[in-house]
Amino acid sequence: MKECKALDCKTATVSSTAVTMSSFSFADGALSKAQFATITSHTAGVVFTYHGANPTALSGHAIPAGGTVQLQGNANVNALRLIRSSSTDATVSITLEG
Repeated sequence: MKECKALDCKTATVSSTAVTMSSFSFADGALSKAQFATITSHTAGVVFTYHGANPTALSGHAIPAGGTVQLQGNANVNALRLIRSSSTDATVSITLEG
């Protein structure tokens, strides 16, 4: 079994406009190597998509405050987009692994 290695970890605020992976300012090359992304929403709920379209507060996959999900596959990781699920901005951390 191949061991995963953390490539980078960044935190950003997710608000009422959908954010893409570029909003997190990962290290050069990290996104092109990433096979997994661990996403944690610390302060408020968020909604995410990974098919390239922007999520809305009611359309996508929900992560509650304090929740964590993991995406697998480089295309899915690079297509990730997030938006807050309520009127409260969320602090979100993403760790990329290769």
